[in-house]
Amino acid sequence: MDKRRNVSNKEVTTEIVHGSDKVVYRFVQFMQNAQTRIDVCAHNTRPLLAVEFKQIRDSFIDAKRRGVTIRYITEITKDNLRYCKEMMLIVDELRHLDGIKGNFSVSEQEYVSAFSFKERDFSEWMIYSNFKEIVEHQQYIFNSLWNTSSSAERKTLEIKNGASLGITEIIDNSSRTQNLFIDLIKTAESEVLLMLPTVNSFMREYRIGAIQLLEEISAKPEGRAINIRILTPINNTIEKILEEMKTKTTTLSQDSDKSNLKICHLESEPNLNVTTATILVVDREASLAIEKVNDSSERFTEAVGLSTYSTSQPTVTSYVSIFENFWNQLELYQKLKQHDKMQQEFINIAAHELRTPAQSILGYTELAKADPQYIEQQTQSFIDGMYRNAFRIQKLTKDILDVTRIESDTLRLNKIKFDLKEVILDAIEDTKLMFPSESNKVNLEFRNMMNVVGEVDSRKSSVISNVVIPSTKCFVQIF
Repeated sequence: MDKRRNVSNKEVTTEIVHGSDKVVYRFVQFMQNAQTRIDVCAHNTRPLLAVEFKQIRDSFIDAKRRGVTIRYITEITKDNLRYCKEMMLIVDELRHLDGIKGNFSVSEQEYVSAFSFKERDFSEWMIYSNFKEIVEHQQYIFNSLWNTSSSAERKTLEIKNGASLGITEIIDNSSRTQNLFIDLIKTAESEVLLMLPTVNSFMREYRIGAIQLLEEISAKPEGRAINIRILTPINNTIEKILEEMKTKTTTLSQDSDKSNLKICHLESEPNLNVTTATILVVDREASLAIEKVNDSSERFTEAVGLSTYSTSQPTVTSYVSIFENFWNQLELYQKLKQHDKMQQEFINIAAHELRTPAQSILGYTELAKADPQYIEQQTQSFIDGMYRNAFRIQKLTKDILDVTRIESDTLRLNKIKFDLKEVILDAIEDTKLMFPSESNKVNLEFRNMMNVVGEVDSRKSSVISNVVIPSTKCFVQIF
């Protein structure tokens, strides 16, 4: 026993108390001496005693009545849940900590620790101290445990539902982060989502074998294969690595339905770059977010800082949402690029379609200007031709509007009856005007054509012209 006097003339002592009665007495005295706070760290067998042992229960109630703040940590289990719920009504706050073994209490001036874990037996031994350094040390230990504990309400809900609500842990050990990164991938059963912020991040993951492991688990036999999606910047070095892996790696612009490993170029659009963290989500049940602090380093353990590991569903879902948002935005970007390409192709086709009837109209007018006498003889034929092709131009402008209707799924086809022979003859007549009048090298003939009548959309003349005109040009070039 160590006894001395402190500045307030109180006896400073550290002693061992023996005997259950003396232990209970000293604990009750400890509770009565507390003035502002009491912090209790208890084994999962202790809540029962605190509730059912009258002297202990009354000491808690009395301290609470005097305005003393009481914090209580224990392991909440199915067996002690009823007693923990009663303690939650007595103390200011009760929290849960898995596997806790300690039994100690500390106030602003004193510290006590008992040594018994039997469910209904009070301890026969206790350490008591009011030595300042010991009290401060135990307060630090309690606060450390308190900061890592979880709420009693959360643990109670887990026990009630028979399922864990998960944990969230900050890891400040790069080697442990690396091992956890690999272990999480190995535990995957259905899906892995991985977002890498830089090319160097991809290379570091490749050096520790993570990329190869992802390729391996994605190539398992059908029924056991795991779907892998990776968002990462890509350069020539990474492209060569992917080629050497000889896997079914694809990009969003390709048909990737048959591939279990899909890689999307994260820098397809500069505004979508992620430059701060690597995010790994496994089976939508666990996530690991890794801070990047030194991207120039080739070693994983030197490049990463803090990491956040979580099995909490809200946290994991948040990371899944981040990944899916980037993935969907990149898919949309690819579709917009494809749409721009289709739009350019349409403009080219429209220009070609408009040029054909325009050339016919120009041909008729040039003939009229060059030979007025001839035009008098062919007036009706020329007028018919110009009207027919002007009408085609009008329909082509309507076709341009049809494109928007196709995209909005509102296009309606208008079927009309027509004579195929007449349509072909009109196309041939218009084609003649594309060649100089003094040229007699080309003779367009139409022999033994049966009258074919049917129903088709009004756009059939464009189809016939697109067949006749290129065929005629080819004939002229050959002969």
